[in-house]
Amino acid sequence: FTASATSVCVGDSITFTNTSTTSAPTTYAWVFPGGTPATANTAGPHTVTFNTAGTQNISLTVTDANGTDNIVIPITVNPLPTVTANATNISICAGDPVTLTGGGASSYTWDNGVTDGVAFNPTVTTTYTVTGTDANSCQNTAQITITVNNCSQPTASFTTSSLSTCVGSSITFTDNSTGSGITNWNWTFPGGLPATANTQGPHVVSFSATGTYNINLQITDANGIDDTTITITVNPLPTITASASTTTICAGDPVTLTGGGGVSYTWDNGVTDGVPFNPTTTTTTNYTVTGTDTNGCQNTAQISVTVNNCTLPTASFTTSSSTICEGDSIVFTDNSSSSLTITAWSWTFPGGNPATANTQGPHTVVFSTAGTYNINLQVTDANGSKDTTITISVTACAIPIAGIGMDVTNGKICKNSCIDFSYTGTGGTPTSYNWVFEEGTPSSSSAQNPGLVCWGDTTDRFIVTLEVSNANGTTSITDTVTVSESPILVSTRDTLLIIGNNVSLTSQATDSSGNPITGGSYFWSPSTDLSCVLCQTTTVIQPLDDGTYIVTYTAENGCVVNDTILVIIDMQLNIGVPSAFTPNGDGKNDFLVVRGQLVIESLSFSIYNRYGQEIFSTTDKTKGWDGTHNGKELNPGVFVYTVNATMIDGSHQQLKGNVTLIK
Repeated sequence: FTASATSVCVGDSITFTNTSTTSAPTTYAWVFPGGTPATANTAGPHTVTFNTAGTQNISLTVTDANGTDNIVIPITVNPLPTVTANATNISICAGDPVTLTGGGASSYTWDNGVTDGVAFNPTVTTTYTVTGTDANSCQNTAQITITVNNCSQPTASFTTSSLSTCVGSSITFTDNSTGSGITNWNWTFPGGLPATANTQGPHVVSFSATGTYNINLQITDANGIDDTTITITVNPLPTITASASTTTICAGDPVTLTGGGGVSYTWDNGVTDGVPFNPTTTTTTNYTVTGTDTNGCQNTAQISVTVNNCTLPTASFTTSSSTICEGDSIVFTDNSSSSLTITAWSWTFPGGNPATANTQGPHTVVFSTAGTYNINLQVTDANGSKDTTITISVTACAIPIAGIGMDVTNGKICKNSCIDFSYTGTGGTPTSYNWVFEEGTPSSSSAQNPGLVCWGDTTDRFIVTLEVSNANGTTSITDTVTVSESPILVSTRDTLLIIGNNVSLTSQATDSSGNPITGGSYFWSPSTDLSCVLCQTTTVIQPLDDGTYIVTYTAENGCVVNDTILVIIDMQLNIGVPSAFTPNGDGKNDFLVVRGQLVIESLSFSIYNRYGQEIFSTTDKTKGWDGTHNGKELNPGVFVYTVNATMIDGSHQQLKGNVTLIK
């Protein structure tokens, strides 16, 4: 038989396999001293566990019809090593190192990632297991527990609601310490109320005196004591002042309140520091200002402003008339008012009789001289004086002198035209107007300025009469309106023009019989592409689009007529490249350019030599080739050109051909 091993450790197993040769029937007798099972009577194989160290003789007896045979194989059962687990220290502080080592074997493996004999830093109390292996590869284990203690001293820490405050204000101190079961807090608040505290808080402490104070917190836990200090500053309150531009004013007058001793100020009663306002209540009011300094500390001050009723009287009077003739009179009646009692009236009547008066009136005053006069009344009460002025006009009451105004020169118009009439007379002001327009529409008017009056198809000279009157008399005047035939314009017919060319436009004014009319003026529009807009004949220079041109003729008699000429563009979008050019510097045919630039919107123009190498290229339709390449003149020869062009109507054209460079 065979054994899977001849040397094992206590507790290990060996498998025994029968390799005997027999003739059936056969019996088997196995003996496994020190093993479990201890015997077996089948061929097997048998797996046997050995729990006792030593050398064991394993035997197999085989019997068949021919006889019996026996074989013995010794095996060795090695004892397990006695493994120990050791530590440099089994109780440590958190963060301290410890080294674990195994004993009783030749090599060791630890759990929890520990390496035998290498220091590490446990964070929590843990039981570690080591597996030791001896020279026979037998293994055993051992355990050790490392206790990790929190040995850190407490850390004192606290926060403040502010590092500075003002006298009379408070700061909140909040504990932020760390430790293992803090048992005591000892606060010291120098200059504060309270001055000390022995609880965790938070603590609200008020400070009544200026200064710099070191606030201290000491804490205690099982591991020891720690303290910390924060310095706070208690700033003094500013000395605030309240001032006014004046402390006694009249109702409605402005006053400005200004704070001092701080950097910013807030007033009650809706007042803005340094901004004028107008108290209206006639009383004394106390205004309080709150001033803030650079430290944010605040204090207040007050000032009183007394408002008096200082309203002046209101001067006012009426007149029986504001316009009179020389020698007539006007009655002036006082209409003044006051919150008190008016005690004095002072009248001034320049140009009048009487010239002054010092009673309330009413006063009747005669004016003998034409002119414009400012009549003044001043009234006085206990609060002061106020005056007012009314202007009156004294005229000579003259007879009106009629005058006719027209918006056309010399009254000359065409048939079916109008004139804007207005009154341009002098002298006295008319009280009535009587206009008569011969054959006009309207035929008459009683307005000062009648406006537009029109004449129809009749040509002739027509009389316009104006009669004006007032209380002093009547005058009249006549003028003439000349209505003429409208001129006729004979102009160039509508024209079809090949693109790129010019066209001449002309117009001639004639009468109804076809006779040319001299004089007058011509005006062409629109002015784009025109050689002259104020000429009888003009030229349209290379237009690109269809256009309607309007000629306006103004005759010497004021008649205005228009005519239109349509210029239609024949879009013959032809381009080309010459077959030869001579770049010899004589100013003639020195550049090879694409012809038809006027109708080209954009292009790409290239020149190639006989080897197909591009020697010139441009996208500028005005740029041509000068017969050079890289700044050097080329020898005479035949070259190939290509043109890819986009036309002004959006279409595309391509050209390709040969060109000869000649010198």
